Amino acid sequence: MMKRLTLSIPRAVYYMSKITPLYSLFNILFIKNKKKYVEIFETEFAKAVDSKYGIATSHARTSLYYTLQSLNLNNNSDVLMSSINLPDMINMIHLCNLNPILIDYKKESFNISISDLEDKVTPNTKVLFLTILNGIAPNLEDIYTFVKKYNLFLIQDLTQSFQLSYKKKQVTNYADVSIYSLCDLKDIHTHRGGMIVTNNDLIHNKIRTVKL
Repeated sequence: MMKRLTLSIPRAVYYMSKITPLYSLFNILFIKNKKKYVEIFETEFAKAVDSKYGIATSHARTSLYYTLQSLNLNNNSDVLMSSINLPDMINMIHLCNLNPILIDYKKESFNISISDLEDKVTPNTKVLFLTILNGIAPNLEDIYTFVKKYNLFLIQDLTQSFQLSYKKKQVTNYADVSIYSLCDLKDIHTHRGGMIVTNNDLIHNKIRTVKL
């Protein structure tokens, strides 16, 4: 009974051939000057999502960690974050000595509840960490207006929303930083990895410094 139930639950399909991870392992072990290829990948990834800079990381969670660390926020500052998320994202916020504050989605849609945002924002709120699910743009105009109103730093997780556009521009243009997971089964993957993109010179330099 349990086996039938497990098989009936929709789940991700591993779409690669068995040769692909072996080929990747060969490249890791034997190809020299990997730094050059990482830099090329960072540049091309950033270009593909209409951003100026790309910074490769080990995971999306470390992308969030480096970004938050670069902000030099006071301890116990609040980070508003999407409630549908990975536990490790909350862990990263705690590791930065910040407070994760979960925000609600509307029951009938993927939209963020602006009234809930208004209820939870305080003078201690410094960041909105927005995860856009399944490539479906929520009420972005309301969200971006909210961010500007309270002068919040906006981080978007676009792992499931590669090259998503809003008002004829990729949504990366509306955030201070966007992050991605590049693990297997994601829109773009490198087996394991993450990416940070930004158009801001100062933010890019700060994150590079933290990452070192």
